[in-house]
This record gives sequence, C-alpha cells and structure tokens, in this order.
Amino acid sequence: GSYCTLYFNKTELCISKSMVPDHWCALFQEADRKEEIEEVTPDHEDAQERSVRAVYLISREVFIARLELLGCSQLLARERLDTWIEEEKARWNSYREDGHSWADEMADLVGTFTATEWYKRARTIVDTMWDEREPADKIDKELRDSESGEWLWFDGYGSLLGLRALIDAAPQVERIALDISDLISSGWIEPDAKICEERRREIALEPLPLTPTLILAEGSSDIRILQRSLDKLYPEFREFFSFFNHTELKVDGGSNYLVKFLKAFAAARTPMRMVAIFDNDTAGNLAFQQGQALNLPENM
Repeated sequence: GSYCTLYFNKTELCISKSMVPDHWCALFQEADRKEEIEEVTPDHEDAQERSVRAVYLISREVFIARLELLGCSQLLARERLDTWIEEEKARWNSYREDGHSWADEMADLVGTFTATEWYKRARTIVDTMWDEREPADKIDKELRDSESGEWLWFDGYGSLLGLRALIDAAPQVERIALDISDLISSGWIEPDAKICEERRREIALEPLPLTPTLILAEGSSDIRILQRSLDKLYPEFREFFSFFNHTELKVDGGSNYLVKFLKAFAAARTPMRMVAIFDNDTAGNLAFQQGQALNLPENM
C-alpha cells in the first residue's frame, strides 16, 4: 500500500493509507508545502527516473495555534484523557466483578494509571516509539502496543485531540510534517494537487448527515403553516427539517427578502441544505424567477 505520514520532528507518528484524512488536511495550508525533485534508479524501462517529494511543514507554535482554532484545547484533550481512563477502569472492574479472573491484571494496572503519568510517559514515547527495546513495564507495553494503540491514542488513532495531548506532552517537538510523497508517486494524488485548499473548498458545501434541511419562506405565517403541516402529514420526518424563525429576532419577510437571504447564504458558502418556498402570487412568482437565475450551490 501507499501511505501519507505525520511526523513529530523525525519520528513517524501515524500514517494513513491511500488518502490524507480531512482532519489532517485541516492542520495545514498550501503555503506550508515544500517540494523537491528526487532522482530515483528505475527498476525497469517504464519506471520514472524522477519523483516528487512533497511535505507540508509547520512549527510547533503554528500547530498548536491551529489546533486551538479547531477547538482542540489543552484542557479539552486532558478532559478527554481523564474520561477515557475512568471508562477503562469501569470496564475492567466490571469484568472482574462478573468473575472473570483473566481481567484481574488489567483491572489492577488501569486502576493505578493517571493522566499525569500518561503525559510523563508520552514525552519519551514520542522520541522512541519505533526503537527496538523491551518495554520498561506493563504500562509502557500498553502505551507502545502497535496493534490496539488505545492507551496512546485514547481518542482514536491520529485524532486531533490525541495529537493535541501528544504535542503538549512532548515539548521537545519543534516541527510537524505531513509527507504525501508516497501517495503522489503511487498515483493516489496528482503532483500538482492542492489537497488542503481543495478539501476546504469541497467540504464547505458538504452538509453533515445530522444537519436538518432548513425551510425558508416569505414570512412567519408561511413557516407556521408549513411546520404544522409537516408534523401532521409526515411526523416521521419531523426532526429532519428546521424552519427559518422570523419572529424570534424580528427578521423582515417578503419575497424580496427571501431572495436576499438566498444570496447571503450562498455568498457565505453555508453548507446547510436549504429549500426556499415562494408564494404563488405575482410578487412570489417574480421573486422565484430571480432566485432561479442565481448561481446557487447544489445544497440550495
């Protein structure tokens, strides 16, 4: 397979096969990209003799600042780690209480484990995770377990909160790099593809599955009728739609304003799915035609 790799200094921290995860793209921008051409020895006549090495590179300070912008604070990462430890303690204790003797050792081990100890040990592991060495003890073994990885990646492998906890635990890390060279050489990514910029542009108009479709109309009475009709006729779809509230903030209504709302939402690249409903009268039909003439995104 072909992989992209996230590095802390020169340590290969985590990898992703055949693609760059969106949450990794969120940590970088195209100005961070460094490229160089590497000469390679071809294995056969059709092999390329040159390859592109492409790496997104940022400093520790920029990495932490971007994590903060994404809501991944030091406090939140610590709270998630504390929660994971408590959940593990409860899980293994429940096994022991059910009479499973095989759970005794792990229940005792996690029972003494703390977030403070995790941060202390993670600092060393960041530098030595691929060293061929015997684990110092059972906790060290769990943290270095390459198969499950749960003790090190308590919030999921390569997650943003996990990365935040690791960067906080390892003050010696000065540079963070995302290497996509392998994906380029294997054809998964075009050499000139601006992956971070492109994913930001694409995902801006991708509604999340749980986001309800927003219904807009010309005024509060229209909204009230549509909402009550949905409740009566299609109660099984009630939570799949939300309705524009004119009353709460005294928002102006009317066909012209509805067109203005569409323009504003489109200009803001709002990812929510929207349906705009116009009155079937002269003003409504005219505004409807104006709305159809707009270059609206597919989610509207």
